[in-house]
Amino acid sequence: SAAAAYNASLSIADNASGSPQTVSLTGTGTPVPAPIASVTPATLNFTSISGITSAVQTSQLSNTGNAPLAITDITFTGTGATSFTQTNTCGTALAAGSNCAISVTFTPTSIASFSASVSIADNASGSPQTVALTGTGTAPPTFQLSATPASQSANAGGTVTYTINFTPQGGAFTNAIALRASGLPSGATATFTPASVTPGSANVS
Repeated sequence: SAAAAYNASLSIADNASGSPQTVSLTGTGTPVPAPIASVTPATLNFTSISGITSAVQTSQLSNTGNAPLAITDITFTGTGATSFTQTNTCGTALAAGSNCAISVTFTPTSIASFSASVSIADNASGSPQTVALTGTGTAPPTFQLSATPASQSANAGGTVTYTINFTPQGGAFTNAIALRASGLPSGATATFTPASVTPGSANVS
C-alpha cells in the first residue's frame, strides 16, 4: 500500500505437533516507476552586440527518476523568444539516469534587453521544465581619432609628420581601419605607416 518495509507471518493451525506452523514474511514496497526531470543551470544570461550572434551557452536536462522521460517538445516562450535559438541532444525520450544538452545562442535585433524561456514539455511532474533566458543587446564598438599636432605648415618640397591616435569606444574595436587622406592642398601627398591599424581594446597610433 506504500513505498515501505513490511513484516508478517503466515500461521497454519492444524492437529500436528507444534501447531500452528508459521512462515515468516518480509516485503518491500517500491515507488511507482516515474521520471524526474530537472535542468541545470535554470538561468542563462547573454550579452551581445546588436545583430551579432553570441557564444553558445548550455543547460543540461537530467532524468533522475526510475522510468524514461518522454519529451514532447522543446520551444521558446516570452516576448523576446525570436532573439534566441536552440539545438539539443535530447530526442524524444531520455532514459532513467541520463541527461542531454540544450544549447542556446542570442542574436539581439536592437540595443535593448530581451527575456524568454526554454520550455520543455515532458511526462515528468512539474512539466513543462523551464530555463529562464535574459539577453542584453549592446551598441557596436567605435573608435575616436585624433592627430598630434593638430595642424602644421609645410614649405614647398618639405615634409611634416603627424601621429594619428585611435582610441576604442564601447568595447574592443577588432576590425582593421584602412587609412587615407582627402582634401589635401594642391601638390601635396600623404602616406600612412602602417596603412591600416586594428585598435582592439587598447589605444594604438
